Formats: sequence, structure tokens, C-alpha cells
Amino acid sequence: VIQNSSTSLTASSESSGLLSAPRKESDPNGSKNEPNEGPNTSSSSSSSMALSKFKCVWKEGTVLEQRLRGMLNAAANSVSSSIATQFQQRCSFGRSHFHVPYQWFFDNSLQQEDIRSLLDKNGGLVKISNFLPEIVADRIFQTLDNIDPDEEWQVTEGNNEPEHNNIPHFFYSAKSFPNHHAIFQLLECLVPTMEASFSAGRYLQGHYIDPHDDRAYKDIADVPHSRSIAAILYLTKNWTKEDGGCLVDYGTQPETHYVPEYNSLVLFRVPRWHSVEPVQSDRPRLSIFGWFFEEGRLYDLNADEETFASDDD
Repeated sequence: VIQNSSTSLTASSESSGLLSAPRKESDPNGSKNEPNEGPNTSSSSSSSMALSKFKCVWKEGTVLEQRLRGMLNAAANSVSSSIATQFQQRCSFGRSHFHVPYQWFFDNSLQQEDIRSLLDKNGGLVKISNFLPEIVADRIFQTLDNIDPDEEWQVTEGNNEPEHNNIPHFFYSAKSFPNHHAIFQLLECLVPTMEASFSAGRYLQGHYIDPHDDRAYKDIADVPHSRSIAAILYLTKNWTKEDGGCLVDYGTQPETHYVPEYNSLVLFRVPRWHSVEPVQSDRPRLSIFGWFFEEGRLYDLNADEETFASDDD
């Protein structure tokens, strides 16, 4: 376990002297994704439009008309306030709020050239505590905590299908949400010479992944690539072993149980057998997870495997 000895960044230092993590390509939208203005919270126009539909029934100035106007105004104010609050929570950060100085990664013993050698020196798996400045980790947590549960979190599940290199698992994942590019790039910069794919993960009570070794191919620009390094950044505070959801590593004897410690990063070589224990807590277990890919088919899959595995499995 590598413990970062750097002091945490303060809010004032965050506003100056921070560099963005290296990027392999520019944002396709060409924007900084800064906070936008919130929605119009005025309710007078909506209630007036609604009232106009009732003028043929209720005469203006009557008690019934006044009560109807009050009810419509109250409803419009409630809806507008809810929308404004949700918008503010989801879009309170811009890309610049997720910038981290290069030196932070060097102090974490994560120089870009050393990731693979670091894994080799530690038996193929390494855990790094305090991976990000606390203020950045907190912002990522808040971002994930405000992902729309109905629209952006998607069910990720599978059954026992050895012929497709698949195993039983169930949890939620999301690849597109506010500032996901900036958040994923914090991990992509660790090995900028390799292709990478990341997602957010959300495990609720009972969610799990059975033992597996992460072997999978991915077609990138019509060229087959293989998962080579797995990465998981844990983002739920005050998580304990009793909460469940531990990463179980079968690459050691006996197996090692890693508690999803807040702001800790786990990296390991693929293939490596591991599982996720069922979550016991009624709180969501949040994370960023994914893989770095190397060109070619680095290992065999099952003999009948014909398709490329999903990034979320």
C-alpha cells in the first residue's frame, strides 16, 4: 500500500497553479464545460397560461378563480425550485474544478513511465491511498452522487455464460454524466500511451460480481486490443468491511480483501482473478473503474468466444 505524503490542497491553492492532467486528445466539443446559467425559475407566465385555459369556466375576481390562481402559483414555484436545485447540484463544477498538478502524481509514486514496473514490483497489484487531492475527490463524489438514477445509471448484469467469458454480476454503471471527460482523464493520464475506457460504478445493497479475471478484447479503430491493466478509484466515505462490497484478490494465498477506502486507487494486471463481495450497506458504493488496453490479443478467451466484451463487465 502506497500512502501519499503530500499535503492536501486548500480551496485557495485550487484556484491557481494547478495544471490539467495530460490529455491524449482535445475535447470534441471544444468547450470547458463550465457551469451554465440555471433555468428560469419565474412561475408567473406558466400559471397565467394555465389560468387562461380556465377563463371560460371561472370568472376573474371570484373566490374560485383566486383559489385556482393560488394553487397554480404554488405548484409552479415548487416545480421551478426543484428543477433549479437539481440543476445547481449537477452543474456546480466545471472542468477546471477537476484539475490536478502534475507533481501530485509524482509524489504518489505514479510517474507515467513507472505504472507497469510498479505493478511488476508489487506482484501485479498495487493500492494507493489518498490518490487525489481531497478537494478533487470530494467533487467527484458529489458529481457521482448527483447522477440521475433513472436516466444515466444503467443496469450492468450478466449470467453464468462461460462460452462468452461472462459471469454472474449486477450493479449500475454510467459512462456519460456532467464532467465525465475531465474525471476520466485523471485516470487516463496515468498511462497516456495506452488506450483506456472508464465508467462510473454504483453498487447498492446486494450488488456483487462473482470471481472472474477481466480477460476481454475491445475493437479500437478496427484493431483488436486486450485489457491489460485494471483501475478502480473508490469514492464512498467511511466505508468499512462490514458494509460489504470488498474487492477480493485471489492472486495471493490466502486471498486478500480490499475495503473500498475513500479516495484510494487499486491497479492490477489483467488477467487476475478477483470478485466483489455483495454490498451489505444501505448506502451506495461509488467508484470510477475501467481498463487500459494494449494492441493485439494478449491471451486466449474461451474457445467459443466470438464477440468482444462490454466495457462495463
